[in-house]
This record gives sequence, C-alpha cells and structure tokens, in this order.
Amino acid sequence: MYNFDMSDFYDKNQNSKITAYHENVKNNEFLSVHFDYVNSNNLFIPSHWHKHMEVLLMIKGNLEVNVDFEHFLLSEGDMIFLKSNGIHSTKMIGKSEYVLLQIPESSFLGLNIDFSIYDIKTFFPNSEGLEIKEKLLLMKDCFLQKKKGYNLAFLSILYGILHEIYCKNIIEKSKYF
Repeated sequence: MYNFDMSDFYDKNQNSKITAYHENVKNNEFLSVHFDYVNSNNLFIPSHWHKHMEVLLMIKGNLEVNVDFEHFLLSEGDMIFLKSNGIHSTKMIGKSEYVLLQIPESSFLGLNIDFSIYDIKTFFPNSEGLEIKEKLLLMKDCFLQKKKGYNLAFLSILYGILHEIYCKNIIEKSKYF
C-alpha cells in the first residue's frame, strides 16, 4: 500500500525524536489528487510525510492524529488540514469512517498561489469549516458513484475547496516569508 523511505526528525523543544517514512502518494485515475473513503476498524498508519496537502474529515468514530509533535483526537464532524511535508500518523479507535483528500504541491503551479509559504489552520472542530466539509461529502458521493463526468464534477468541487481555503482566512502567510 505504501512506498516508504525512512528518516529521523527531532523536536528540539521536547528533546524527542520520531522516525517517519516518506510516502509516495499516487493520485486516483482521472483525478489530479488522491481521494479515499476509509471505512475500517482499528487502522493504524505510522508516522510519515509526503509532498501533498492533506485534508481529513471524520464521518463516524474517532481517530487519533499526531501532526509534527502535536496530538489531536478527531470525532464525527471534525476536520484536520496537514501541510505538505508535515510528519503525521493516524490511529482509528474502533470502527471509524473518514474521507481523505491529498492534494499534490504540483496542483497549485498553474494557480499562481504558492501554498507552501502559508500556514494552514490545522484543526476544525465540528462547528467550523462547514462549507469545506459539505464539499468533501459531495466529493465522496461523486467518487463512490462514479457517474458519467464524475471527474469533472469532482475537480470543480476541489477548486471550490481551494477557493475556500485561500479566501476564508484558513491560511495565513507564514511569518518566515
């Protein structure tokens, strides 16, 4: 399922080390991103990183997410954004369902927006980011039903999500740029 290269990363503030793997994410056929609907039980994905921005929306159940030495517990309706190259791991607690959207850095080249210089708000509890959450659920329906032209509908929803991220102060220009 994964193609990994291993590296060690250090948190100087906590004086701790984490071993993480580089994941080579594969885009879905006919889409410029990787999208998945995950419905599983006690699934664990070890610490890894990739060159994709990642959005994860919990539909049911609970999921522990560790992101760059921060810990989050997601439950139904919660959403998390992971910046490209961020080290993260996930662990389902029992039976859980979520949608996963991974957007490669290359998707932003033609948009004249360099998302890598922005800080993305990471965690969205159930009551925040409702427009993006609705769009992710529409993507899930398009993806699972695969009706004629689903890829065009899916990509139009994707651009709507990118617009929401960029225009609704979900991201801020990094203090380092």
